[in-house]
Amino acid sequence: MNSVQFIGLEESDEDVKPIINHELTDYIRPHLPLYQRESPKWVLRYSTTQHGISLNTLYKNVENAGPLILAIRDTENNVFGAYVSESFHVSKGFYGTRECFLWKYVKGGLKMYPTSGYNEYFILSESDYIAIGGGNGNYGLYIDEDIQNGQSSECTAFFNEPLSSSVHFQILSLEVWAFEM
Repeated sequence: MNSVQFIGLEESDEDVKPIINHELTDYIRPHLPLYQRESPKWVLRYSTTQHGISLNTLYKNVENAGPLILAIRDTENNVFGAYVSESFHVSKGFYGTRECFLWKYVKGGLKMYPTSGYNEYFILSESDYIAIGGGNGNYGLYIDEDIQNGQSSECTAFFNEPLSSSVHFQILSLEVWAFEM
């Protein structure tokens, strides 16, 4: 596959390095739907290091930009995230399609969690949180309104294991990427 061009990624004075890089895109791309897989440009729509820590800003920056890649690095240096088929927006219920998936970086690759077919609880985003994957009272990935804390539990939408090394985690950095042809 051809290399991806990253648009909007600025060098930061902070010690926080970008999450998405060429190695990670090489692992993620084969699992994406065809159109996103072939996209030569990934556009950074939101980053905690560049745009601050605000769920409202995240929603504004990704408006009508979906599908999206969400990437998180926690304070334990775990890297994980999700592919979502639609832009995040305040919703009254779950949305998204069976193309959604959760992922986590493991040495030498990714561990993937595609939709299970058990339910359609893919994306739930309200004014004070984002959740990806649901079922049995758990979320596969949950991010609080301050974009500082999260949790990851087994959920029936993806039959995933927790994405971080513990159920509750602190977010060091978070990025949301869109695709451009």
